[in-house]
Amino acid sequence: MKQSPITTLMLLAVLALAGCVQSDVLVEQPSRDNAVARRITFGEAVTDNATRASKTSVDGQPAFKVGDVMGIYGYQTYPNNEYPVQEIFHNQAVVKNDTAWVYSPAQYFTPGSTYEFYGLFPQATAHTFRADTRCFTITDFTVATDKDEQVDVMIAKKNETLPINTVEMVFNHLLSNVNIYFKVSDRFDNPSVVSFELINFAVTGLKSRGTY
Repeated sequence: MKQSPITTLMLLAVLALAGCVQSDVLVEQPSRDNAVARRITFGEAVTDNATRASKTSVDGQPAFKVGDVMGIYGYQTYPNNEYPVQEIFHNQAVVKNDTAWVYSPAQYFTPGSTYEFYGLFPQATAHTFRADTRCFTITDFTVATDKDEQVDVMIAKKNETLPINTVEMVFNHLLSNVNIYFKVSDRFDNPSVVSFELINFAVTGLKSRGTY
């Protein structure tokens, strides 16, 4: 079928445009060979002297559960400060599943750049984060009434200079649960007594809300 010159020009223009779009997309994506190695992923840890609390098991290691969410702030500094520091994560929700912490969309390390990561747990905690000072402000945190819903507020900082597979966020407690246990005095240890009933007790000086 014979085509008019106008139709031919339109087809050539469409093909040229399609070629430009495809080229731009390819430039922005990491290569398939190193995409997995360069992908930024997260894990968790706590310091040896961290407060033992609801997110810490008896051996001092983290005990996060499936469905827990940390919030991540991340900053990239380019080699020789070629470009302004870029915020690559802004309170990014990173969710614990059966085997790892996951988030979307993925971010990738750039060789030669350095990185700073800041974490908050739980991610939904009301807060602000100042990029200029890299400081969290936790305002008017209120402890949940239901014991199973009570959590520890923790923050983490991690600097990375080399592309690694997993950024281990080292968490420290800002606010921790206070667990109260009762033990019958040895002087009441009497085989003839089957049980004791605690009628009431009082704890003073503890706060259920506050600002950090």
